[in-house]
Amino acid sequence: MAITVMIILSLKNNDFPTFVEAIKNRITTEILSKSKAFPKLTSTFHRVLGYGYFLKTTLKAEELVSTIKIEKNNEYYAKTHDEIFAEFSTRDLPRKNTVTWEMIIIDAPASWKLKENFTENQVVMIVRMHHGVGDGIAVTNLLVKLLSSEPIDFIKHAAESMKKRPAPKRLPISEHLYQLHLFLLTPGYILWNKLVNKSRKKAFKSPAVSRKRAFYTGSDLDGSLVQTVKRIKGKVGDSAFLEIMLTAVSKSLNNYFDKTNQRAPDKILQLVPFMATMPSSAEDSKLLNTFSLLHFPLPVALKSDSFVSRLNKVKEYSRYSRNLIDIQARQFFWNYLNQILPVHLYFLLENFDNTIIIVSNIPGCPKLSIWDNEVDHVYFVPPQLNTGIVYTFFTYDDKLQICVGFDENVLKFVEHSSKIAQDVFGAIKDFDEEVNGEKMKILGLNVS
Repeated sequence: MAITVMIILSLKNNDFPTFVEAIKNRITTEILSKSKAFPKLTSTFHRVLGYGYFLKTTLKAEELVSTIKIEKNNEYYAKTHDEIFAEFSTRDLPRKNTVTWEMIIIDAPASWKLKENFTENQVVMIVRMHHGVGDGIAVTNLLVKLLSSEPIDFIKHAAESMKKRPAPKRLPISEHLYQLHLFLLTPGYILWNKLVNKSRKKAFKSPAVSRKRAFYTGSDLDGSLVQTVKRIKGKVGDSAFLEIMLTAVSKSLNNYFDKTNQRAPDKILQLVPFMATMPSSAEDSKLLNTFSLLHFPLPVALKSDSFVSRLNKVKEYSRYSRNLIDIQARQFFWNYLNQILPVHLYFLLENFDNTIIIVSNIPGCPKLSIWDNEVDHVYFVPPQLNTGIVYTFFTYDDKLQICVGFDENVLKFVEHSSKIAQDVFGAIKDFDEEVNGEKMKILGLNVS
């Protein structure tokens, strides 16, 4: 149940030992010595009969920060950085999976970096954090606050990019009544969704997962795709950034089935983390879960080859699913009940085995540097759960970063997986050409 982030950065002086020691010193002074400000990061997390609780403990930076030395005669040399990323995303956290977070920094020779198309001074850093501690917004904010050379209010920046405001403040009595209402509503709603709501069971069912992951990461190096998505939004109107990205995901999956001579399903059930509210900047040290979850089908096989038609189908499913009770119930579980109720009960009721895709999007972050060492790329993945494919998007420095993770039992032809990731970028470009070119006249579609 760990969120995993891979950061690729350029060391200004190419001094690896000094950089690692600086990370350890910062963690000691800014987190471990301030245990009251960061109780979840200075405790261990335990479960008894599925019920979770934190225990205060003593941690050292050496326990939280480890290095992997890649050499020509060891197991890691033959692996790609994506393979190492995938491997650590499924490993237990330290102390038999009770420590809530860790950092792994890779010390690699120039020959391995050349093989991975890295420059000699680039370094890979992997950060993992238990989802009981916080969500993707919280993890990103912590890293920005902890490591960034310049003071950046990521929460404010994220809220502006998502056009969301922090949750309204209520009077104490109103807040207690509201939480009581959600406490009573949530278990019953989830049970109803499992037993009564039959529409959730019509989607394409994924095969049994092996829980062996493989990742492919890619970045929009010239920064054109984010502007392209914005241009598409301006042309088609009334569409969210994520809805356009879901359209590209839909097209990439359709291409996969076509190219492998498989019958594409009409739709696939997906799980989309949804930021119902934003935390305030004053709450950044609390490391909250402020997200909710949306379940709705993703169209795959369509009669029309038009991207606009595909987008409209995506919107038909996504907007029908966003009812208030659905969002509130799931958000309340992850914000509060996740730490006291058996999380396995929730997974059982939600039936993740029928969910083949998680599509997750963290709002944009400006260019960062860690003590004058520039961060080049950032990729993240949520916990694996029992899902077949994971797409994650992160807009960093106005460049789109994508990670496609997949279970090896789900994709029939593993070698096509990198093409699926590349097809997302290609679909965005094709979508842009459609809404700006002569093809619109041929299709008889109006997007003005």
